Amino acid sequence: MKSMIKNIIIIIELIIIIALIIYIILINNKIKTISETSDNSTNTNIENNTNTSQKKEYIKTYSIIEKLDISDATGSYNYYVIKEFQDDDPVVVKIDNKYNLEEDKNYEFILYGIKNDEKNYSQSEIFKDFEITDIRETNKTGLEQIQDL
Repeated sequence: MKSMIKNIIIIIELIIIIALIIYIILINNKIKTISETSDNSTNTNIENNTNTSQKKEYIKTYSIIEKLDISDATGSYNYYVIKEFQDDDPVVVKIDNKYNLEEDKNYEFILYGIKNDEKNYSQSEIFKDFEITDIRETNKTGLEQIQDL
């Protein structure tokens, strides 16, 4: 009789242990599912905020360092080396040849696109993500220059 009671107690303990293991597994799966859902909704909100933003004009001032002696295959674009105030890294950009830019002069580039406020744009990304709608010569120097992006 005592051995039968011991066996019943052991079986009950095993059932409790198995139930606890199953409970822990289910809790972990729910936490993962909640976490994944939360991450997806955050990403969707970020994408929605970016997509629902309206395109705007931004102004960024650059100095023309050099006009390169090359153009694209169509002859519609020229390449320039430009530099932003207080930025040591010049960038080569492709600019419509209707703009006759001169070396050692400052120009305001009017850029059109959707700005993601959470993104810190590099110089090369600006010209990939935004369209140049106009370029105007400016006499502004140093901190007077407009840098919207």
